[in-house]
Formats: sequence, structure tokens, C-alpha cells
Amino acid sequence: MATTEVTIEFKWSKTHDTFCECDNGASFISQTEKGIDTLGQITSYTAVQLTAQYHTHTFSVFIIQHQACIIRWDSEGAVVTSPIHYNTEPHLADFFYRYSKASPELHGVDTSVMPASEKESDHARQRLNLDTKTHMLKVQVPTEDSSLVALIIPAPVATGLLPVGCGTYTCPAYDHNKDRIVMFKDSWRVSLPHILPEGETYKQLKAANVVNVATCIACHNVPSIPQQLPQSIKFSSADWACPHNTLTPHSHYRLVLNVVGEALTNFPRSRQLVEVVWDALLAHKDAYEKAGILHRDLSIGNIVMFRGKGILIDWDLAKLGTWQFMSAYLVQNQNAPHVVKDDLESSLYVILWAALKYSRTHMTDARCLTRM
Repeated sequence: MATTEVTIEFKWSKTHDTFCECDNGASFISQTEKGIDTLGQITSYTAVQLTAQYHTHTFSVFIIQHQACIIRWDSEGAVVTSPIHYNTEPHLADFFYRYSKASPELHGVDTSVMPASEKESDHARQRLNLDTKTHMLKVQVPTEDSSLVALIIPAPVATGLLPVGCGTYTCPAYDHNKDRIVMFKDSWRVSLPHILPEGETYKQLKAANVVNVATCIACHNVPSIPQQLPQSIKFSSADWACPHNTLTPHSHYRLVLNVVGEALTNFPRSRQLVEVVWDALLAHKDAYEKAGILHRDLSIGNIVMFRGKGILIDWDLAKLGTWQFMSAYLVQNQNAPHVVKDDLESSLYVILWAALKYSRTHMTDARCLTRM
């Protein structure tokens, strides 16, 4: 899927059609079992494609018997055409003709990410301890003083995350100008007036001298041409749009941190597990008391180990928490406000989850698995 441009799915039986006419305010998504299966199938293809490539959007085509639909996917949702009867209507052929003539940007290719040179790739692979066959890319992120941090990063590997949402991709990156390893984060952040970009949150944490947090080296909203911006919300209020769930606006965002931590699950001893989570709680306490910032997502992936200390990362304040570690109250009351005690309860679940799953115990592996 790393080189796929347009996925095309064929079905013959109408029972597999995932779209239907939206009459009387009903959804245009078929609610039949086979229709839902087909929707999952075409969504999974798009998810794999978007996580294996740097794209702002992508297109797919769904063909069933003598009609077709063209779908444009982005971080906000998907726009689906009315059925095209391709034997008598030219629209499908027109689409492929125009696609063949369009620029990479209009295809959805993120042209701000470029192939790294052989020399840059070889050196970065050595510094990042990567396989010699790993494909390397180059990206630049501006700093506050308008200089550029030039990073060499490994090409993404397909994960199958949902195509709609933040689509967060993180990886260690090599800053070849300063010969250092940093953490690179690419995501589609929630773009609402009351939600700060993550880089701005890191600046506030640093200004308040919050302990045990990383330093943001560079960050920015990724510039793009208008056609590369998410279009789903733009067309959601069109006269022809069928009823749909509430959509959330997103913006392409990049961030570079000075810390590349080790996963909490690699803790060598249970004592260190507790100490690292304690360090994260100190960061949480400082952030709330000194900067008025509540993290809202203490989870196994947001606490890392760095030089013997715990670091609390992922200060994107738009998140709703990781359900495995959310407080019992928030799980039962999803619209309730997130408060300090919810995060404190989450820290307990992080320790329990990590200890039960990754510590040596008297139980066999099979018995552990039946209890997780």
C-alpha cells in the first residue's frame, strides 16, 4: 500500500452495497450486515493507505454492478458521490482522466515530505539504528526564530488506524544539521478556537518551569494549497449532503521534541515502574498548579522513560483519554467534565496494567492472558 494511488473495490451483488438512497432524513449508509461489512472493507483499505504514506487526502472508487461511487477521504470524514451509471454517464471516466492530469498535491500527496539523499539516508539509518533497507524521508519544521530543523525520518509503516481523526504518527528522527536524535510527531490536530496547538502548550509548560516534560524544539501548522485542506466539513452543509454525524475540523500539524523516551512497558523492575509513574504525576501536578493545564490522558503510551526518569508526553489537550485507563466515572458518564481525580485514577490503572502484563509473576503466561 506504500505506492497505492486509488483503491477500487468491485462487488457484484447489490446486497453488498454499502450506500443507499437517503430518504426522509435517513443515513445513506446501508444498515444491512453485508453493507456494513463492505464499508469496513473499503475503510480499512483507505486506513492502510493513509498510514503507509504521507497524504493529506486520498480517493477510492466503489463499483457495484453497473454503477460506481467516487469517495474522497480526509481527516474530517469522507465525501461520497451519488451513484454514477458509468455505461451511460461520463463522470467516472472524467475522474480518471482528470486524475491522470492533476498534480501530486491534488492527488493528496504531501509534497512537504521528500525522499532523503543516499548520503543522508545512510547516516540517519546508522544513527537511528535502523535496517539498511529502511526507506528514509526528509522533512523540515520551522523554529521560533524562523530557522528550519531538517529531519531525516523513516517512511511510515501501515498501522490501519481509522482514516478519520488525528492520524498521529511519531518516530525518532535524525537532525543532521545538529547531529542529534529528536522525536518527530505528525498529526491532524483538532482545530477549534478554545484548543491550543500542542506546541503552544509546551511553551506554557516551559514558561511555568514544569518538571519532567519534554521541550518543544519546533512546531507549525503545515502549509498547503486549498485543495489539500480537509473538505468534509466544507461540504457537510451543502444542499445535496445527506444527514451525518457532527464533524470536527482538523489541521495538519507537526512537532519536534528534544526527548526520545523508552516505552514504559520496558521497565526493568517494578520499583522503577512506580518511580516513573510518580515522576509523571509530579509533571501533572506542576502543570495543573503552575500553568493551569490538565493533561487528561495519563496512559501507558504517554509516560516514557528517559535517563532514569519519567517524562509525561502528548500534551494535545483535544484528546478525550484512552479508554483502558479512563476513570470509572468517565467511562460511565462520557459527557462529564474531566477533572484532576480522573487523571489520578488513571495513573493507578497504568501501574496495574503494566505490572500485571509485563512483570514476572507466579502465574503462567496462559493464566495471565485469561485475566487481562
